[in-house]
Amino acid sequence: METTPSQHDAPVDAGNIVASDWPRRVLSPAPPQRRDGFQVVIQKDVQQAIHAHGKSILDMEICGLLVGGVFHDDRGPWLHITGSIEGRHATHHAAQVTFTAATWDYAHEVLERDFPGQRIVGWYHTHPDFGVFLSGMDLFIQENFFNLPWQVALVYDPVQGDEGFFVWKGGKSGREPHIVHAGGWTDDTPAEDSAAPAPPPLPVKGDNPAAQTVISPPAPAEPLSPGGTTDRRWWALARRALDRFFS
Repeated sequence: METTPSQHDAPVDAGNIVASDWPRRVLSPAPPQRRDGFQVVIQKDVQQAIHAHGKSILDMEICGLLVGGVFHDDRGPWLHITGSIEGRHATHHAAQVTFTAATWDYAHEVLERDFPGQRIVGWYHTHPDFGVFLSGMDLFIQENFFNLPWQVALVYDPVQGDEGFFVWKGGKSGREPHIVHAGGWTDDTPAEDSAAPAPPPLPVKGDNPAAQTVISPPAPAEPLSPGGTTDRRWWALARRALDRFFS
């Protein structure tokens, strides 16, 4: 059985992200809510798009993916969410949502077409009228799909009008304050200068979610770049493997 990075390595923690490993980006105007250390910043138009998606169905959970990149400024590393991808082909229930192989296939297609040079930095889903928290299944998705230190979960309650971002700290995902930014930004370092971490592993369908195996494709022989040939090869390997289990 393959294992995820969180099972044997040091606990996943956004506080361990090294700012100098990522390109420099400065928001304009500078948000007064920016604090020292890792923080999530979502563009206002992306937030509005997620809210519109969430309000479109109120009798079950719906989901999607967050797109953007990791940067640093004078206060440290931060996550900039500049796009979103609706979770097409996901399995939706009243209080649960499941990503499928087709969901990832569609997401990769949209990522390459609409967001060149960016990466999937997390996911979002709704909790219609039952609050903002991560359920047991949500935690399973977070731990197996989005287990890199800078990957986050956004939970939005379209009925109560509340939302929250969950960030990795000490191996656990906890709710942290975020910033909604309506302005622009300035890049001091080209984004392609930073090494892109590999995409998260994908779970294999099974009767018991807690016992599901995780597929981790072989490490690429060349540095991974979002939208590059290695990235496409990883998606193709994962897609073929998942087809055997989700068909």
